[in-house]
Amino acid sequence: MKKINQILWGAALLAVVAFSSSCKKTSDPGPAGADGVRFPYKQTGTTLNIAGNFYSDDASFDNEIKLPFFASLDENRVEESAPLARRGNARTSVAVEDNDFYITRYDSIGNSTLSFKIHYDSFNDEVYVNDFHFNVKTNITETTYKNVYTTDGGSGFRTSGPYQNEDGLSEYTMTNNGNSFLLTNWIYDAPTKQLGFDYAATLTGAYNSTGNNLTVSGTVKAKLKESSLRIAQ
Repeated sequence: MKKINQILWGAALLAVVAFSSSCKKTSDPGPAGADGVRFPYKQTGTTLNIAGNFYSDDASFDNEIKLPFFASLDENRVEESAPLARRGNARTSVAVEDNDFYITRYDSIGNSTLSFKIHYDSFNDEVYVNDFHFNVKTNITETTYKNVYTTDGGSGFRTSGPYQNEDGLSEYTMTNNGNSFLLTNWIYDAPTKQLGFDYAATLTGAYNSTGNNLTVSGTVKAKLKESSLRIAQ
């Protein structure tokens, strides 16, 4: 009887261990924000600085934010193609590339977001920003927070966000209508897929949620399509 009881106790213990193992997470999903946003990938070097004040109550802010996280490799990728270039009346394949870059970054708790969609024509050495968007939870005081984000400027780029008029801006929009935008220190190494650049903009009140002029600047650094950046192994 004692031996039978030992066998039954051992079987029960194995069942508990098996159940616990089946419920255990296979990996740490990374930082989670108040809304349950999880960011399993991390790469340092991307920053966002915004400064301005709100038209409604003149509350001012000046935020410097580090944005090292992203949610998937789709938010850290480049799509490459080798176009046919015209040489006289013939179209020939040449050793140049058109590159479309997709970069999205978050802070550790999802209060701040920055995204770029950029087209690079290596044949003409031209960089064009198709879409630029940010959403930042600014701290006006220790207990008061407001969101600052790019708003609908007629660019046609709809951005996913909690606000109805939250949209991305194209480079054309950001360099017209009283706005200014400058992208500098562009570096892209195709073999290693290392990307880096600085950006600076002034957006009038019609193109951001404050209703006043807003200054924006920062740096983007990315190693694209790199699965080893995953912090949850």
